[in-house]
Amino acid sequence: MKTSSFIVALTLGLFVTATPGPIMNGRQISEARRGGKNPGKGRQAGVRIKWFRNLRVAAHKIIFIRLRPVVPPLAPPLPKLPLKIRLQLLEEILETTEEILRLPSVRTIQSQLLIPTYLERYQALDPKVIATGFANNGQDVPEAGQVASLTSSNNFINFCLTVPNLPITNGKQITTGSCNPAPMGVIPSSDNMPSAKFTFPKNGDTIKATTAFTISMAVKNFQTGAFVNAQENYFAAPQQVNGQGQIIGHSHVVVEQLTALDQTTPTDPKTFAFFKGLNAAAQNGILTADVTNGLPSGFYKLSSINTAANHQPVLVPIAQHGSLDDAVYFTITDNGQPAANAAVASVSATTASTTSAASSKTSTGTPPPANGGRGGGRGGKGRRMIARSDSARAL
Repeated sequence: MKTSSFIVALTLGLFVTATPGPIMNGRQISEARRGGKNPGKGRQAGVRIKWFRNLRVAAHKIIFIRLRPVVPPLAPPLPKLPLKIRLQLLEEILETTEEILRLPSVRTIQSQLLIPTYLERYQALDPKVIATGFANNGQDVPEAGQVASLTSSNNFINFCLTVPNLPITNGKQITTGSCNPAPMGVIPSSDNMPSAKFTFPKNGDTIKATTAFTISMAVKNFQTGAFVNAQENYFAAPQQVNGQGQIIGHSHVVVEQLTALDQTTPTDPKTFAFFKGLNAAAQNGILTADVTNGLPSGFYKLSSINTAANHQPVLVPIAQHGSLDDAVYFTITDNGQPAANAAVASVSATTASTTSAASSKTSTGTPPPANGGRGGGRGGKGRRMIARSDSARAL
């Protein structure tokens, strides 16, 4: 018998009809059981009834008893399913062919039919994506000062249960801390690691105070212009790459005020003079951000923050690599001249002598001292001049 289609009508009594063949009412079924007026016809109906009973028993065993998954470590025991889910599962079973009835055991039916549905409906972990290396704490090759890694046999799928005091991030920017269960995602090849370099202002430039200027930054190996809703989808999806293997995302620029160009005390990440999400795609490899009101006189650090589409910092395949972001230091003066020729408060004697030696470089301004470059010049709280003109969605 070839079964071209199955039609399911389910009630609490689990009344099921199936095609091909005409759908029979209760009287016709009774006549068929007795052989009816037409024994041949009754025999055909009896075959359908037998088929129906076998299918009903198989479906009952799959749906209405408490089952455990074939691979117990991957997921907790399958609970008794709600009626709606039972009906959906039975409908899926009935959409298959009569080969269901030829399967040798309920366990086979379970492994072939129930487990894929179970994985989809209950978000259980598919064994094909298990990272077996996560079970190794790394101490088989010890190194001085090396600590043991956390381990997991199920990809840390329930890691956030280990910190019950923290809420799930759930796409929100939770300032008090949270736990994020989203996977890290796709990691690009080493040939596709992104990088960036500011083209304006350059390191050591001097800019006139309270005058509009445009920050520009060159990027490569990075598909920019992709950003999600920062209020609903923050860190809420894995990193992705495009057809060329480049990370899909966007960038940001942030300006922090310093007490001096050679400042060595760490800055406060909650305090910044200007912040802008660069949501547009790069034009000819260049991203830009307009500082429409300029900045007051002082010393500043400009940094980039390159991220994936869901605002998480970009991830690359190797530990030893060049910086994926850029940082430069520049000065703002009242007249736009280098600091040695302008009245800028809190200029140290060392900084003054260095800037004086470079006073002829009117276009590039004063470079930072040798020990105050990108590595050593991350400092101080500066003034609390937090730019709030850009909405949080521009992250």
